[in-house]
Amino acid sequence: MNEKQLVLFVGAGASVDSGMPLWRDAVNQIAQRLGIDKEDLDPLKIPQYYYNSRGKKEYKQLMRQVFHYKEELVPQPIHDKIIEFNVDTIITTNYDHLIESAAQKNRVFIQPISSDVDLPYRQSGKELIKIHGDFEHDNFVLKEDDYLHYHNNFKLIENYVKSLIGVKTVLFIGYSLSDPDVKQILSWVSEILNEDIQRAYLIEAKEEYNEFESEYFRNLGVNLIYSKELLEPDGTISTNLLETVSFLLEDEHRNQNILEILYDYLKPFYNLNYTYYKHIESVFNDRRVRGHLSLLKDGYICACHDDTAGKEFVQALADVIKNEKKELEQREKIETLCKIFAQSHVQGVIVDKEKVNLSKPESTELEEAIYRFDYAKLREMKERNAKALSGKNADLYLQQATICSFLYEYETAYNCLSNAIDILYRKKDFARYYFALFSKRNIGKIILWDPYTGVRDDIAEIIRTEIDSLDLDKTLNTIPDLGNDKNTFLRELSDFRFASELFYSAYKA
Repeated sequence: MNEKQLVLFVGAGASVDSGMPLWRDAVNQIAQRLGIDKEDLDPLKIPQYYYNSRGKKEYKQLMRQVFHYKEELVPQPIHDKIIEFNVDTIITTNYDHLIESAAQKNRVFIQPISSDVDLPYRQSGKELIKIHGDFEHDNFVLKEDDYLHYHNNFKLIENYVKSLIGVKTVLFIGYSLSDPDVKQILSWVSEILNEDIQRAYLIEAKEEYNEFESEYFRNLGVNLIYSKELLEPDGTISTNLLETVSFLLEDEHRNQNILEILYDYLKPFYNLNYTYYKHIESVFNDRRVRGHLSLLKDGYICACHDDTAGKEFVQALADVIKNEKKELEQREKIETLCKIFAQSHVQGVIVDKEKVNLSKPESTELEEAIYRFDYAKLREMKERNAKALSGKNADLYLQQATICSFLYEYETAYNCLSNAIDILYRKKDFARYYFALFSKRNIGKIILWDPYTGVRDDIAEIIRTEIDSLDLDKTLNTIPDLGNDKNTFLRELSDFRFASELFYSAYKA
């Protein structure tokens, strides 16, 4: 959901509390009109028999009656939850307008798509795809002929939905395992992708867990979420469905331990040379962490009083810091956090009143030269780097750009950043790519603003064109979620918060 890779598939079970019938109940009503026993027949044949026997007009009239067409149906809490998922695409086999009503109630704009002709006019934003049509378009899918000729009547919608199911994660809400729709929908994509099908999920709100049934649907590409196994609810199907959906919508980190929360927030800093203390401090102030851990003013991490989870975490950190060869779950993530902590102001952890110190990285040759304003050393490093620069080493280009900027050789720094940007883009090193792009813009502005940089006018004009075309906000919006509360640390660069907060901290100190 956070990565915009979730699609909801909503069935009749979501609308039953609003007065809409389930699939089997609707078929029963039609069978009663025909005076036949539906148990002996394929459920798809019963609406077809009614159509063949009574004709289109009477068929449409009965279907409108059975499915409460134009009756004022009230959305239920389950519909609010469906909107709360905040997905871009909801697909439904229902004919009602309950999801649209819930969207309006929650002040969310959603565009219904009920026929192929609607697709070319779709706009960006949220969409509700009614793959079984509706009564307004007189294209509702119910009888056997509708399913047999679905490809001809909904060619664009079918292909569009197939592509969505093939690449995104689908959650089926309000379907039973016997619904023909589920198997038809899955067969669409499994025919194309076979074993590479993106696994879907279906909430089973009625039945108890069944190992054979679960395995059967897993082979079809669906993981079953049994309400009674997950929550042990004791209510109606509707209540079980609502409770399960509510559970899934709870804080997405509710099942994450402290390690997962810290790792998810801090992992983007792993490949950076330094982690500002404010970012470390921020995650320790998170409500999910602060009840377990404390970050003391002297930079040590300790467990809150008698908190078991906190004690286990600091002990695991201490074991990694001391390089003890213990079997630790997710050791790689703990080592990642230790590296990130070491390149910040965090000093170590406190275990049973004993301080276990992190091994801090030594200052690099470049850092020492900059700290000491050793321009001779910087020039020496620049000459050495110039002989080793290649089209694969982004780090060396970034280092050279830093050196040249300190030596006021801005044009060379600008060109080095351009090379680094190309390499980082190919490597999909998103964080450093954005930092390099941000730095290139700033160096470019210095060249354009400072008349004493010595850059030729024709070169300056090329730089002006490049800088004017740089849209950092657009780039930032296309970078995947790396963690850190959806790339907050990158956004701070572009809106000047980073510099202003650093200045305020320095001033306050």
